[in-house]
Amino acid sequence: ELPLNYVCHRCNTPGHLIKNCPTNGNFDYDGRGPRPPRKMTLSLKKKETTGSEMTTEEKRQMEQNQKSTQDKVRSLEQEAYTNIPPEMKCPICQQLMVDACLSTCCGQSFCDECIRERLLDETICPACGDEVTPGQLISNKALRVTINKYQKDHQDRVAKLYSE
Repeated sequence: ELPLNYVCHRCNTPGHLIKNCPTNGNFDYDGRGPRPPRKMTLSLKKKETTGSEMTTEEKRQMEQNQKSTQDKVRSLEQEAYTNIPPEMKCPICQQLMVDACLSTCCGQSFCDECIRERLLDETICPACGDEVTPGQLISNKALRVTINKYQKDHQDRVAKLYSE
């Protein structure tokens, strides 16, 4: 039973449901077109040279490029974790904050896990010394977004090195 004003979302004509549309399976209508046979697609792929087909000079150049890329990636990783902006560094573990949250007493941000573990031992804020309980912590969504962007930018720089 079709609703009174139903129009098929695939072909924009009334009188049938989309699952019963006469254009289902019609590659020309989909815009995808017919697919070539599998053997043909395999022959169209770019042939890659294997190590045995490479000259000694090509092998040396490839190894040198790989080493250079690996060195650049190590340098970027070291920079990303040693030069953490101070506002993104947890005062407890001194690392990039994970799930940043705010202490309501002074507004200082910490890793969620770090501050909760600290507050289990003593209910005193490590930043200001006021009494605070785990229930008074608030997630710092703005800082979480900033940290995620920082991590994504770092990953993009590493990916760019590999694509060169």
